[in-house]
Amino acid sequence: MSALEHPDTSEVAVARLTECTPDVVAQLNALTHQLKPSWDVITAANMTAVLESPTRVYVARVNDVIVGVVLLVPYRHLPGLTFHVEDVVVDAQFRRRGIARKLLMLAMAEAPPEVLSFDLRSHRIRRPAHGLYASLGFEVSDTTVFRKVARPPSHL
Repeated sequence: MSALEHPDTSEVAVARLTECTPDVVAQLNALTHQLKPSWDVITAANMTAVLESPTRVYVARVNDVIVGVVLLVPYRHLPGLTFHVEDVVVDAQFRRRGIARKLLMLAMAEAPPEVLSFDLRSHRIRRPAHGLYASLGFEVSDTTVFRKVARPPSHL
């Protein structure tokens, strides 16, 4: 019986992910597809590379099934260390139960004390998420994001 058959979040375990297994890869693929269906499939090699990099991956599990994820990506620039908050997603059956809040709070609490800021981009249609971010102290920035695609997705 999977955690998704019984969406009870009373036993949510939130922790930093340090090991890549085939089960982790499969669960993350199911989860990230909810965030961005057009993304390429996550491979074990790619996930291993993420875990071996300075990026910090945090997951929320219910009954050993990953139901949420957040990444903190360090970025050191002239003023100092910043973390970009990336890929915040909670399974649709578990949303609005505090899981994203737990993930973000743990991730930020475990950041080094010299971190200057946590930067987060969120699509304008994700209004419920914006309320969460504001409640955690995030403020709307006046930054404009520019993007130059270096490589089109492999599915195109």
